[in-house]
Amino acid sequence: MGFFSTVFQVCSGTTVFIQLMERRFLRALFHFFLLVILLALILATAHSCIYVPSIRNICNNLFEQIGGLRFSNVEGVRTVKTPLEKKSYLLNDRLRFDYCPGDTLKEEEIQKWSTPFGVLCLDRGFLFWAENYADTGKGKFLVIPMAMDFRQAREETFQSGLSGKELREYAESRFTLKKGQTLSLPERVESATGLSDQLIVALWLVIFSGSFLGMFGLGFLMIFFFGVMQHFWSGLDERKLTFSQILVVLIYTSFPPMLIAALYSFFMIPVLSPQMMFFIAFFIYYIAVFRKIRNSLNPPRDPDTNDYF
Repeated sequence: MGFFSTVFQVCSGTTVFIQLMERRFLRALFHFFLLVILLALILATAHSCIYVPSIRNICNNLFEQIGGLRFSNVEGVRTVKTPLEKKSYLLNDRLRFDYCPGDTLKEEEIQKWSTPFGVLCLDRGFLFWAENYADTGKGKFLVIPMAMDFRQAREETFQSGLSGKELREYAESRFTLKKGQTLSLPERVESATGLSDQLIVALWLVIFSGSFLGMFGLGFLMIFFFGVMQHFWSGLDERKLTFSQILVVLIYTSFPPMLIAALYSFFMIPVLSPQMMFFIAFFIYYIAVFRKIRNSLNPPRDPDTNDYF
């Protein structure tokens, strides 16, 4: 069976696993890798397309106010309209945009932010931030830097758990253009269309990388954990699978749960994440698959049958 035929068969029932347990481990791993890439491509394309109208609308509205963004070696990032004037815009109920030339960003203003996400436009580039409720609680920030200078961009890394004061200090020390400094970047004026295109591509890359790493990492962890557990549980069976065969079966067992979790990501409810949906579906299908295999290898004996010698 080829890749697509295998995916269809494992989603159609558990009988096919009697054949699949004889498949080579590397081939099963290759199929797992292909499915993860395919689903990551689909999720990135579909989810980013959902946000395209919103991104374009926000960029158009913002650029009507600021006139555009000018990128200069000497001044850095500047708005076309009133470039030296500090500006703040509430783009929607979840996203804000703050333009802070020089050292005009203040800690007390950060403490007043009321949206969960935002963009800081500074001399040397942009800081995309999110209030980091999950790890450190309200008032702490996850920051993704985007430096316009090619040399600086290689050095910047994600920042997590920053307080308002630490965020201001980080922005001032890393993204404020000091007197006499210059940037290594092509000079241009960015339009709303150009910026929205870049944001859509960036969103696609973020969703693709997050989906790929999430599915591959969670799938690998579940397969290995349940593989070790199943290997010990089946130790007393008269006929049992080798550890390699168990991993092969578990790899293909993960296919339907991955498809279910990917589809669920478009309709999910807040109390149940796609990762939890994958775990629930995987556990249920795991029980069904290995019950089928166990009954095939070690069929239950008829209690009315006796052996005489």
